[in-house]
Amino acid sequence: AACYKSIGALPNNQKWRVVHAICMMKECPPDLLKFALQLHKDQVEEFNESGQLPLHMVAGIRVLTRQQAEMSDAMLQRLLAVYPEGAAEFDKKFNLPLHTAITSGKTWNGGVKTLLHANPGAIRQRDPDACLYPFMLTAAVSTTHYDPKKTAQERIQSRHWKQMSEDEQRSKVSYEMKRRNMEVLETIFELLRADPDLICPASVRKPDVTKQLQTKNYELLKGKVTLNKHCREVEDNNKKLLAELREKERAVVELQEKLARL
Repeated sequence: AACYKSIGALPNNQKWRVVHAICMMKECPPDLLKFALQLHKDQVEEFNESGQLPLHMVAGIRVLTRQQAEMSDAMLQRLLAVYPEGAAEFDKKFNLPLHTAITSGKTWNGGVKTLLHANPGAIRQRDPDACLYPFMLTAAVSTTHYDPKKTAQERIQSRHWKQMSEDEQRSKVSYEMKRRNMEVLETIFELLRADPDLICPASVRKPDVTKQLQTKNYELLKGKVTLNKHCREVEDNNKKLLAELREKERAVVELQEKLARL
């Protein structure tokens, strides 16, 4: 309810999914996600109304502190352990989880490494908006939506921050900016090390997957989820019919026994 900001019917005809709701949380204990996956394992393969898997949702969470980054990476690992193919799935906007993670500001040890190892081929997939390779995208969004002052305040309790002098506050903000720059450089370096040929002129080419094929792939994936859902419904109906048949057979047997006594 807190995630969807509603205790009643969800807006825009959204379907309630416990795994997706947990994946919207910035600070979620991985064990809570583990428990939810044990109860609703099939939801890890379901796209929500926005065309995202739980993996895309976790990848898109912006994190400020190291603790949040570690939790986010642990959640990605948990989801990939159940559905590793999710790392190669496109969302409605044709973004891979790796693209979403980089755009949200995640760095190498904050989820990028986990997603790339799950889908090494993503290193040569350009994002659909700017048509940039992952290492280029990292450089382009390195400071987008990033506030070093807010990050510094997040790391230091509000009471302590107010007690600090202006020089001390500026020092903390400067440290956060340097730390962020180092994390971005590390991410770019590791992405390039995964495929150095990307910086060679000969490797510059059009995207390997056209939007038409991506659209078809997305539609097929949605069809797969719908088909699985229908199969489960048919299986449930078969179980109900079988139970009804057994009840009728017992009734016939009881009737035959009564007739035999007469």
